[in-house]
Amino acid sequence: MHRSFIITILLVAKLCHALLGSTQTDSLKILLERASDDDTKISKLIELGSHLRETDMTSALKCYNQALQKAQKISNYKRVAEINLIFGSLSFYTGNYDRVLTYYYDALENYEIIQDKDGLVVVFFNIALVYNSLGEYEKSREYYQLALEMGQVAENLSADASISLTRIRIYNNIGVTLNAEEKYDQALAYFYKAIELSDQSGKNEVVPQAYNNIGNVHKAKKDYSIALSFYHEALNKRNIKEDPKGV
Repeated sequence: MHRSFIITILLVAKLCHALLGSTQTDSLKILLERASDDDTKISKLIELGSHLRETDMTSALKCYNQALQKAQKISNYKRVAEINLIFGSLSFYTGNYDRVLTYYYDALENYEIIQDKDGLVVVFFNIALVYNSLGEYEKSREYYQLALEMGQVAENLSADASISLTRIRIYNNIGVTLNAEEKYDQALAYFYKAIELSDQSGKNEVVPQAYNNIGNVHKAKKDYSIALSFYHEALNKRNIKEDPKGV
């Protein structure tokens, strides 16, 4: 288990079309050519861009830009937001955080117009990640808190009102920002809260990360034996996650 702090990654797939795998580029192009309305064309352009971006980023970006232009033309705010979210997430790994924030704030503006609560959660979360990467930890927490508040509203409006995985991730990530400021006790409280919510919901994806992060806090405090026990627990949780039936 890697000893660096584990912060959960950008949330994009929920709102953007996932990579299509077996779907062929030619088939998507045919569907795009046959599309009779702008909304369908926008959808197919995004799908095609998502399909191409693993092998031909230039063509993928061209598809996304065409989709963005069409969405702006017909004032499809949701699609404009989604595409800016894609652009921001693609730019995140280049380290050009000013550009990333420009895309994310554009997405935020468009989601606010239509009061898309799920979309706002994603944008707040991603903006928080950017500020964390910039070392602006207090600013990062502000946006995690916004994501947390909006997410709880969305949960309450959902049919089952269950605890979302996003909420669990937020608690873990807030803990990471607090640890970076050497606020160890507060950081531990958030990591334990992430574990508690995971236990309540049965959504255990973040649990290995939280245990690893707790180990790192104790290591920073020079409690090495305690740190080692949490690293072992993190490894155990990860193995259970990967092989739920056991050995």
